[in-house]
Amino acid sequence: MFAQRSINGAHFLGFNVVNLQSGNFSDPPYVAAAAALHAGLLRYPGGNLADFWDWRAGWCVANISAEGCPACLNPCANKAPPRRYFLEEFRTAVEASGARPVLMLNMLTGHLDDQLDFLQHAESIGLLPPGAYVELGGEFYWGKFQGRWPSGLTYAVEANAWARAIKERFPHVSAMAVAGHSIANRAPTDRGFLWNRDVYAALEASAAAVDGVTFHPYLHLGDDATGSGPLQPGVRPPVPGDGPTGHGAPTRQYSS
Repeated sequence: MFAQRSINGAHFLGFNVVNLQSGNFSDPPYVAAAAALHAGLLRYPGGNLADFWDWRAGWCVANISAEGCPACLNPCANKAPPRRYFLEEFRTAVEASGARPVLMLNMLTGHLDDQLDFLQHAESIGLLPPGAYVELGGEFYWGKFQGRWPSGLTYAVEANAWARAIKERFPHVSAMAVAGHSIANRAPTDRGFLWNRDVYAALEASAAAVDGVTFHPYLHLGDDATGSGPLQPGVRPPVPGDGPTGHGAPTRQYSS
C-alpha cells in the first residue's frame, strides 16, 4: 500500500493561483485580499497551465503555439507582452496567507532534471518546507493524452519514478499522483473510468515514494443540459467561451 497521511481541515482545500489573467502579488491590496481568504493550500503555477510551464521564464515553454497552451481561447502564446509569474511572486502570497504550498510539476513538456531544479529553487526561497506538496503532473486521464500515457498504469509507473527521485533529494515533501474525478467516468470503457483503478494498483504494488493522490472535482458543473442534475441543481454545464480563459474543447493530441 502507498502511504496514507491524514490531512487536517486547514489544509484540505485550497486555491489555484493563476495570476496571468488578473491580479498581481506586487499589489498590497491584492495580497491582503488573498490572505483574507484563509486558504490552507495555494498551488503554483495553477491548473493545466503547469503542463506547459517554464518556471525559469515565469511563462509557457517556448515551443508551444496558440493551438495548445493549454486548449483555451486565451492561451499564453497570444499574450503580448507576456505577464511573467515567478516563484518569488507566489512566495508573497504564501507568506501573507500562511498557506501550505502545492507545487505542480511539468511532466508533459518538461523533464525530470529541470523539475528537480525547480524544486531546489523553491526550497532555496522557502517554498518547500516540511509538509509541502508536489503534484505529479496534470489531468492526464483525459483522452487527448492517450498518446503520451496510454493508460493510468503507464502514468503511474512514470509517477513512481519521479516520486522516488524527488524523495531522494527532498524527503520532507509529499509527492502526489493525480487521480481522475467523477465527470471523466462516463462509461466503464472510458479512459477516465479505468484511470483510478490502474493508478491505484500500480502505486500500491510498487511501494514507491508516492504519498497519495489529488482530485480536481469540478463542483460547479451540472450533469445534464437543463441544469437539473443532483450535483448543483440549476447550474448548467459549461459551454465554450465560459470562464476567464474561455473553456473550449481540446483540439490537440499529445504523444511521446
